[in-house]
Amino acid sequence: MAGRIFNGAHRDVLWTLTGDWRTRTPPADNLDDAAVYLIAKGLAEVVDGRLLATRAGYELRKQIEREQG
Repeated sequence: MAGRIFNGAHRDVLWTLTGDWRTRTPPADNLDDAAVYLIAKGLAEVVDGRLLATRAGYELRKQIEREQG
């Protein structure tokens, strides 16, 4: 059910932000609609010019993975 609130672009951005710690976080100067959507939902935030997942973003990813697995 949690995965239904996203389209493919939203999920791609969330997976990038909550993925492997070695993944580079995208710069916040290039926010697209999917990133803005995640910020508005409280799942991402801009910190020091970078787009980062919030704790809620990580929790949502875990929930989506549990529902799919």
